[in-house]
Amino acid sequence: MVGLAIPEENIEGVRAHLERMREMARPLMAVVIPDDVESAPVFEPEVFEAKVFEP
Repeated sequence: MVGLAIPEENIEGVRAHLERMREMARPLMAVVIPDDVESAPVFEPEVFEAKVFEP
């Protein structure tokens, strides 16, 4: 689908995974989002120092 060379022994596995992904995405793609819905703001995580907890 994207021009990748897939070894012959992997083709059936790749095909099965693509089919599974299509079935998983089907409910998400079926959701109708009205045109007047505003997108959420962009998430920008703050940089923080990790705290190390010692026992």
